[in-house]
Amino acid sequence: MITVRLLPSINPGVQTRTAFGRTYSGTPGQVFDVILGDAAVLEGAGWNRITFSGSTADRPTSTVPATLQPVPLSTGLLYLDTTLGKVIVYDGIAWRDVVTGGVA
Repeated sequence: MITVRLLPSINPGVQTRTAFGRTYSGTPGQVFDVILGDAAVLEGAGWNRITFSGSTADRPTSTVPATLQPVPLSTGLLYLDTTLGKVIVYDGIAWRDVVTGGVA
């Protein structure tokens, strides 16, 4: 499942939030991979989106999730591949390592 990696807000007043019955509590320096609907709630409270995240097997192939409906996969999309432990970028044909440029 594709998730969204978030950083908690630096504002202590919103570092604990509940989204659809799931409670998240964090401080700056922690990261959370949360489902899209929860991410929207947390972002609305001031948490910061890093990028989409998930395993190698869950990489987007033709569309990426959006709040209401999926949108086409596009060049430049960043994805945190949690299997590889690195951020990769889609170049229109392949997923590439953002440091080396090699196919990831």
